[in-house]
Amino acid sequence: MITDFSQVEGDQIWVHGSLDDYVLDTHYGPGGSSEQDTHIFRNGDLIGMVQGNTEVPLGNDIISAPVPRLVA
Repeated sequence: MITDFSQVEGDQIWVHGSLDDYVLDTHYGPGGSSEQDTHIFRNGDLIGMVQGNTEVPLGNDIISAPVPRLVA
């Protein structure tokens, strides 16, 4: 769970693979919280949650990390 994500501070979430593999959805927090969270799914599996923030767009704040290449 990411608890202090801030676009104002330039925070980004780096993910592996294609952004097409990821889906974002908003849900109310646990325990009847009035705040909504962004849930991050990859291939249908919940892999992360941004607490209290629903403005986390793919491609801007969530970006695909480059795949490291081994140099021989």
